[in-house]
Amino acid sequence: VKNLIVFAALLTIAAPAFADQCDWNDLAIARRGAALVKALAGITGEEPSVYTVCEPCGEGLAQLTRVKLDEDTTSPSGLDVTYKKVRGFAADPKQAPTYWQVTMNSKSTAPKSQDLAYLYVKTAANVYANVATLVNCPVSGVTPVIYTGK
Repeated sequence: VKNLIVFAALLTIAAPAFADQCDWNDLAIARRGAALVKALAGITGEEPSVYTVCEPCGEGLAQLTRVKLDEDTTSPSGLDVTYKKVRGFAADPKQAPTYWQVTMNSKSTAPKSQDLAYLYVKTAANVYANVATLVNCPVSGVTPVIYTGK
């Protein structure tokens, strides 16, 4: 039983090794990521959207996610994409590092931070590029470009 508990504990530590690769970022990466999504999510004149897929998590197919408009924004694109400050962890909370997360659809009932490693924006017809790669956030185990039939 003891070996089983140790094995289970190791799995919980090892399993999320790829998770949150570019979820907590420095300010420059978060700004570039949010700006890139705002600029490219609706470049085709279609409904603004991105693809999301976490390949290291075992997700096989990319999911199309609509990016909502934000009527309160002064952004030229008008899309509800922003970045917010989050605090890291430390024994002394005053020493906790500051990070930044990119969020989409923050005014919806279920706003969600976006890990840039698993977010793709349209860069050409039928071509979606990985946002983390485009903003130089180091990633592992993700496809740099997704080709679609749409």
